[in-house]
Amino acid sequence: MKCATHPDIETSLGCATCGRPICPRCMVETPVGMKCRGCARLQRLPVFRVSARHYLQALGAGLGSAAAFGFAWAVFRVFVPFSGFFGFFMALGVGYGTGELVYIAARHKRGPWLAAMAGVSVVISSFLSLIVFPQLISPFRFAPGIFDLLSVVAGVVVAVTVVR
Repeated sequence: MKCATHPDIETSLGCATCGRPICPRCMVETPVGMKCRGCARLQRLPVFRVSARHYLQALGAGLGSAAAFGFAWAVFRVFVPFSGFFGFFMALGVGYGTGELVYIAARHKRGPWLAAMAGVSVVISSFLSLIVFPQLISPFRFAPGIFDLLSVVAGVVVAVTVVR
């Protein structure tokens, strides 16, 4: 017998439901035997089925958290001494908070695009806290250093890990 999907492959295996000949590349193992992909009806897990509505809610939560956390992070950087060192821990908190807000706004859904939204929101938050808001609070603020950039990377990693 030749495989129904791959006619160049010989097989002696048939689908448990419809009886079509299937090769090892086509078969799907189920509790009742080997089936073809059509009969197995493979579906994604519900937690990974994300609709456009979920994406919009996550985008709103990400942008809102970016603005709020960015302002709080900027105030922290301007008024707290040694904020470069403690800013690393602030970045971890911003990443975790942003990831959780995106995750909750998307109705506890997960996926690579939601993780990307959380990561980009942390980057926007750090841009606001490092560049925009300090100029409004204190115009004589110094430029961000390498430790600030490393803390942003750590925040992005935490946010992506929460949602992924």
